[in-house]
Amino acid sequence: MKLRAGSASSSSRVVQWLLTVGFLLGISLPMVDSFLNLDPAPDLLELRTLAPFPRGPWRLSTLPDLPEKLEDFADDHFGFRNSLVRLDSRLRLLLDSDPYDSKVTLGKSGWLYLNNGGWMDDYRGSDPFTNQELEEFRRRLVERRDVVTALGSRYVLVIAPDKHTIYPEFVSDRYRPISPNRLEQTLHLLQTTTDVEIVDLRQPLRSAKSKGLLYEPTGSHWNDLGAYFASVAIQEQMIARGLSTPMKRLSAYNVVRGQERGSDLARVLGLGDQLSQPRISLEPRRQIRARLTFDGILLKPRARRTGPRIPVEDSQRFAYQGTDHYLPRAVLFRDSFARALLPFMADHYERIGVYWMALRPSVVRHEQPDVVIEEMAERFFIQLKWLRTPLIEELPSPSGIFSNGFEEGDTSQWTLEDD
Repeated sequence: MKLRAGSASSSSRVVQWLLTVGFLLGISLPMVDSFLNLDPAPDLLELRTLAPFPRGPWRLSTLPDLPEKLEDFADDHFGFRNSLVRLDSRLRLLLDSDPYDSKVTLGKSGWLYLNNGGWMDDYRGSDPFTNQELEEFRRRLVERRDVVTALGSRYVLVIAPDKHTIYPEFVSDRYRPISPNRLEQTLHLLQTTTDVEIVDLRQPLRSAKSKGLLYEPTGSHWNDLGAYFASVAIQEQMIARGLSTPMKRLSAYNVVRGQERGSDLARVLGLGDQLSQPRISLEPRRQIRARLTFDGILLKPRARRTGPRIPVEDSQRFAYQGTDHYLPRAVLFRDSFARALLPFMADHYERIGVYWMALRPSVVRHEQPDVVIEEMAERFFIQLKWLRTPLIEELPSPSGIFSNGFEEGDTSQWTLEDD
């Protein structure tokens, strides 16, 4: 049976019309989403600040940079970007291929590892420190310790190992170590040529792996169990220095196990609601006695839990205030790993003043602690930048400390004390 020429021509026009409409919709939908936010996928966890829309005032000298800034903005705010990243991540999980932007690398058995800034290359040992850099590292750290000592406090450096250091067995074979990495280089040098007091958590955590899962398979941090064993190792070294009291045994906590949605690295891939991981949390049989304070205002928990949820990562300062005045006073300069440590450590000090990241001599003068603890994740420790940055003198401002509230879902856990 043959089609008539007019019928074939009509069908061809319909196909061409549908293709044209489909093409126009395809190129316009991203622009429509940019204005109407139609993308159904959840927001990604970005590990950087997205490029802003370039704004004036414009000068003739800055105009050559405008196309690049517009391109960066378009790349970061492209319509349906979340759904496209999510689809790309799903396909790469199926194909066992690292995501395009490489902030996260895929491991074995569904494990994810942080690779922002090429940290997995450091894990391999492909970018070691030179002898000159190692000597600079040693000299600057000793100087840092001497600043604290001159102010009448002990200085203790605590290094929180990254997940690939404790769980290398789940790292992809693409990142097989070829030589000692920066962490191994610096710790060997510092432990053999200086008397800086360092708490190396690698071996205690490796030994504790038989007790249960210590890090989040889809996250970049340790879980409650990992934080507990890290706290035990820290406190053991504090006791040896006469600076604290023994930790509670693990039997003082109820170990709660379950499943939960994917953690921060899964959210970077846009798969936080599609991936899951084992959940291990420790609930104390007795509530901790130390109270969270903010500029002298007590905050009280409404629900019984491991301890106060620490404010979001850009928080500048807060404290745990105890009631036992015979205990030592401490200042903790911390990063996000300390969030889970503090509930276990709080009752072992009269007071712990907690400050975000940068060591400040003014804080040490203000707090007058017995010990200054500088806690730092391995991924920051292995960079010389933190040692090369001049020490900040002024106290951190209290304004904006809770500008982003508490961690998601935790706002209702706290009220101001009435007395």
